Amino acid sequence: LEALDETMVPAAAGPIRIKQLQYPAVVDHTQDHLAPIAREAVELYDASAHLPPAERKQILLDRGFLSRIRANSIVTRADSGQTEEVELNAIAIGDISFVTAPFELFCSVPMHIKANTPFAMTFFMGYCNGASGYLPDKTGFKYSTYEVQNRRFVEGTAEDIGQTHLQMLRELKDN
Repeated sequence: LEALDETMVPAAAGPIRIKQLQYPAVVDHTQDHLAPIAREAVELYDASAHLPPAERKQILLDRGFLSRIRANSIVTRADSGQTEEVELNAIAIGDISFVTAPFELFCSVPMHIKANTPFAMTFFMGYCNGASGYLPDKTGFKYSTYEVQNRRFVEGTAEDIGQTHLQMLRELKDN
């Protein structure tokens, strides 16, 4: 602290305001657009036991899956149909705010939150109060990437989480 320039004046911290919400994030994969493709890949792979391993592997790759395990995990999720509550938090200290979520969001959602926050600065923190894996945005769902194949939440959940965070921040700012 002694090394700080004497002209720097500490900002007056306002009251600490906390808003916490239990958000029911959708984990129901029965409408997952990758489920039919994954199901077909698993069925064709299983039916091709007579083919050489390289040809069997190509069946999966042609449908966008690196392994039978990844394709089957999507099928399993689609057949299970469940929901899960995840904890979202918004905290404000003066004109600085923090939002948390228990997953790794694609960067477009935190950037949208930061662009539309009512606070001077907003920080997004992932993997807080849990580790629910990847949460791709709608653009991410267009590609059969590792994150999309290994996520637990359906398309649109990331954007819903972003809007919920913004609503929480607006409520904090109004209080």
